[in-house]
Amino acid sequence: MKLKKMLLALPFALSLSFSAHANLITNGDFETGDLTGWGVSGLTQVYSTIGHNSNYGNGFDTTIGGTIQQTLSGLTVGKTYKLDYWLRNDNFGTGSSYNFQASWAGSVISGSEVGNVAAFAYTLQSFNLIAFSNSAVLAFSGTSQGAFYLDDVSLDEVTTPPVPEAPEWLLTLSGLSALAFAKKRKAA
Repeated sequence: MKLKKMLLALPFALSLSFSAHANLITNGDFETGDLTGWGVSGLTQVYSTIGHNSNYGNGFDTTIGGTIQQTLSGLTVGKTYKLDYWLRNDNFGTGSSYNFQASWAGSVISGSEVGNVAAFAYTLQSFNLIAFSNSAVLAFSGTSQGAFYLDDVSLDEVTTPPVPEAPEWLLTLSGLSALAFAKKRKAA
């Protein structure tokens, strides 16, 4: 019975996609203690005590607002990339307008906008993005009376494992059949 379940699950497991582990972001954890690798406009800074899983994190903590961005080169047109980052909101302000958003290639990433919400602890934000050219600008912008904190930014290419050829499937199934036969014979 267990073998049948494993055989049924095999095609599903082989079809899953996964992220390669080559983060394309420079200094996404801000552990340099500064904004090395990031272009900056407005007011935003690295703080030494507010990191998600480390010491440092970037804060957007002013009513003026600020943006950090990186131009990512070497992208493959049509490929999917997974963006992950951790976001926290301390919301010290009351009745004030504040917001945070991420953008990719000049467009706001749908679902990345946060505004006028209660405080929340670091929360993982994940988005699948498609490259439409060989380079794209990834940007994060925020304004607040409280504070938005950003940390552990990563961008990885999503890859899909190759589908096995028919002879590979036959070899795998024959091997599993032999194991099942041997197990059944041993049980008898």
